[in-house]
Amino acid sequence: MKKLIMLILAILTIMSAQDTSADITGFRGFEWGTPYSEMSEGMIKSSSMNPGFKGYEKPDDDMIYAGIEAHTIIYLFKKDKFNCISIGYYNNQVDSVVANLTELYGEPEYIVTPFVTNYEWYFPSSIMVLSYITINDSDKSVALGIRKPK
Repeated sequence: MKKLIMLILAILTIMSAQDTSADITGFRGFEWGTPYSEMSEGMIKSSSMNPGFKGYEKPDDDMIYAGIEAHTIIYLFKKDKFNCISIGYYNNQVDSVVANLTELYGEPEYIVTPFVTNYEWYFPSSIMVLSYITINDSDKSVALGIRKPK
């Protein structure tokens, strides 16, 4: 009986450690759908190309997300509404980013193609995808995108 109780406690501990019931409803205090006019303070237009979106960066932004320092954080707007965030990491950080996100949100769905590897997490209000471009030899080849579902 004592072993059964310990087994049940171990299973409950594992399940609670990988609880994916958390939700991401936006980024850094701004909900998806927030008008650009409410977020524009301190933002500058990004040189990054994101077809269909207007991208902005904050020069004084905290570049740490999921415990790892990013090289870029781009706030993306569609029809002047906050739609998603794009966080850029270096390819040598991919294992640390995946490990930290897995610890925070549980095991991702893992999708591999000849050109890209995706780690995907699904939440009620967001989809988070870490894309690792396996054929890219540059050092800036990992992108974490968080967006509201379509």
